[in-house]
Amino acid sequence: MPIILASALKTADVGIAMGTGTDVAVDTADVVLKSGEITSLADAFLLAKKTFRIIKGNLFWAFFYNVVAIPVAAGAFSALGFSLTPTISAAAMSLSSLFVVTNALRINGYKPALPGAKKEECDTMCFVKEQKTVLKVEGMMCEHCAAKVEKALSAVAGVKKVKVDLAAKTATVTGNAGIEALKAAVTEAGYEVK
Repeated sequence: MPIILASALKTADVGIAMGTGTDVAVDTADVVLKSGEITSLADAFLLAKKTFRIIKGNLFWAFFYNVVAIPVAAGAFSALGFSLTPTISAAAMSLSSLFVVTNALRINGYKPALPGAKKEECDTMCFVKEQKTVLKVEGMMCEHCAAKVEKALSAVAGVKKVKVDLAAKTATVTGNAGIEALKAAVTEAGYEVK
């Protein structure tokens, strides 16, 4: 069975294996989800999408720069009185390379969208359906209390949006956070969930 799985992963356009799977599958796959959770597949897609955007940006910058700068550096416009010394040309080329490398390093700042609180991009690709949860919160007396509850709930992993209604003493949470995590956050803030 593992041989058939490895063969299928090898012949696929992109083979994806779970990190908790067999060694043969992990060795053969193009992408390995180390956490063993299927939700990390959405993060892999988002990371690939961001990487592709950065690559396209770098290619555009390099192409545009070279189309403009190489003729200037070669002296094509010297008859018009516009030319660069070799030192300035070399410095400009180095700055272009530095810009492209620095732009590529932006990928290091990628933060997984799941189960994070902010995942606007992920909405079109998520495999986790969002849900609305309404909590009855006791003990809120003023706008300060409502803001405190909203802040506590917004900090829970998986929460996308929080709306607190002081008059109704409710908190409506949109996202994929568990009810126990939401209750714990409200309790920790000093209020009671009914």
